[in-house]
Amino acid sequence: MPLSAAYGSALLALACSLAGVPVVRSLARHFGWVSTPRADRWNGKVVALCGGIAIYAAFTAGVLCFFPKDIESLSIVLAGGCIFALGLIDDFIHIKPSSKLIGQIMCAALAIYAGHVFHFFRNETLNILCSFFWIVAITNALNLLDNMDGLAAGIGIVASAFLAAVFVHEGQPMLAGLALALGASLAGFLCYNFYPASIFMGDSGSLFIGFTLALLSMKTASLGGAVTAIAVPTLVLSVPILDVVYVSITRILRGQSVAEGGKDHTSHCLISLGLSEPRAALTLYGLATLSGALALWINQSPELPTLFLIPVILVVFSILGVYLAHVTYDLHPRKSETTGVSSPWMTNLLVNLGFKRRVFEIIMDFTLISLCYYFAYELRFDFKLSQPYLGSFTKSLPLVILLTFGCFFLVGIYRGIWRFTGTRDAIRFLSGSALSVLVAVLAVVLIYRFEDFSRSVFPIYGILLFVSVSLTRLSFKVIGITLFSLRHPQIRDIPVLIYGAGEGGELVLREILKQNGHWNWKPIGFIDDDHKKYRLKIHGVPILGSFKDLPKIHKKNGFKQLIISSSHIPSNTIQEAMTFCAENDVEVKRFRWMVETLSA
Repeated sequence: MPLSAAYGSALLALACSLAGVPVVRSLARHFGWVSTPRADRWNGKVVALCGGIAIYAAFTAGVLCFFPKDIESLSIVLAGGCIFALGLIDDFIHIKPSSKLIGQIMCAALAIYAGHVFHFFRNETLNILCSFFWIVAITNALNLLDNMDGLAAGIGIVASAFLAAVFVHEGQPMLAGLALALGASLAGFLCYNFYPASIFMGDSGSLFIGFTLALLSMKTASLGGAVTAIAVPTLVLSVPILDVVYVSITRILRGQSVAEGGKDHTSHCLISLGLSEPRAALTLYGLATLSGALALWINQSPELPTLFLIPVILVVFSILGVYLAHVTYDLHPRKSETTGVSSPWMTNLLVNLGFKRRVFEIIMDFTLISLCYYFAYELRFDFKLSQPYLGSFTKSLPLVILLTFGCFFLVGIYRGIWRFTGTRDAIRFLSGSALSVLVAVLAVVLIYRFEDFSRSVFPIYGILLFVSVSLTRLSFKVIGITLFSLRHPQIRDIPVLIYGAGEGGELVLREILKQNGHWNWKPIGFIDDDHKKYRLKIHGVPILGSFKDLPKIHKKNGFKQLIISSSHIPSNTIQEAMTFCAENDVEVKRFRWMVETLSA
């Protein structure tokens, strides 16, 4: 099959989708096939349903018109049609989750019988079981991801595009055409489904998309080595996998059913942090694009140094998941949303462990120590590590992990809280990393007499360790500031000007950022009487001028509140500020840090 036919199928699928979605939308409105607002759903208005009909029809038209009638393409259309029909039934009569799972397993069995099987193990039974798990898991992951306007369709487009790129690189035009046809049918649908959506795809669409992506991603596993076979499909579908893992873990910890609907997905958490629906969807598109690009890079350059980037992106996704889980637990602390009663003691134990992040922190550091020590060797030998130094790395790695953890405990790294990481913690990270290097060198000298070891590896290890530990601990602050900068201004947001760009002003701003928009304050900038600070920024918020610039700043930005953050501002200046604010309907607040004596 020539590549031009693949492009032709994509163009036809796009045209059919663009033309078919309005038709399905009109029919859905006429016959009452609509999604109504529910307490466990995100949509707040009546929206046409069954957009999956147009998606499946467009995909099928593109495939049947341009593809040869072989078992590979026809089996995807047929098995996809079965899962589509299952979703369509669920859209109309809402079948039980257990019945829907049985239907998914039957559709997966049909696809596996047609030859869509992983080949990870020598034992064919294990391969079949692994294939069942992957197909059902990814199908449900996309089904769960369909919780916001444009989200499932957009992620499906990104995944299809990168799968097509992998297939083109591997010289598989038929598989590339299938991925392009799926992406094109979703692109046409997204024109009507992006916020504010006029039609939803329903389970008929989300199950079909997840099922087809699962089958196509399985094909990448046969195009490379063992690690690549696992890494490429996992990274391409990382966002739906992240969402389903995140939702499953947090619901289990809260004692809530994983199968039922809810407003606790990654997209909903982003909105609770102040992002608009479009920006939340675009943020997840961006994460999908980054991980998809890494998958493509690994497929094209499957060398060992490239493969070691996989743990790095897993660390990043883990940190993001824990940060969002922290937001969820802040909103629903230790309560079951379905029953409103306290969780069992085991759930409380797990929540406490996860909430304090100690177990996660130790696992994270174990990964970082191993990666840093390995990369220190690779950097020292220009990524051409060979014997005898490979052997010295292997035999000394457990010793380095043991000693590094001991030094971290000794200097108190595990006594800090990530969201409050500051300068003193950075000094602690530096001392812990330096002490780890010193103790590791002494141990290697005493035990191995430094035979077949490189001296320069250990300083490199110390630098990498300090940087990685510091970045992970600062990650919560970075994520918070980044998400705050992505916040969409709401009508209810009150523009606030902070007087004083010192420690008090920074503390006020940090408290606003930490509240995740619950105060409805939007800091537009600072004013400060120190002219040297003009045009500088604190956490991305600019210093706009001094007190004398107050009228000009108000005319330009129209702030509604002025917060005085410093106790060193002269009283006559404060009085002038209050007079100006009274004349311009601006509320004045004063930030005070105080200690109140409650008992003698």
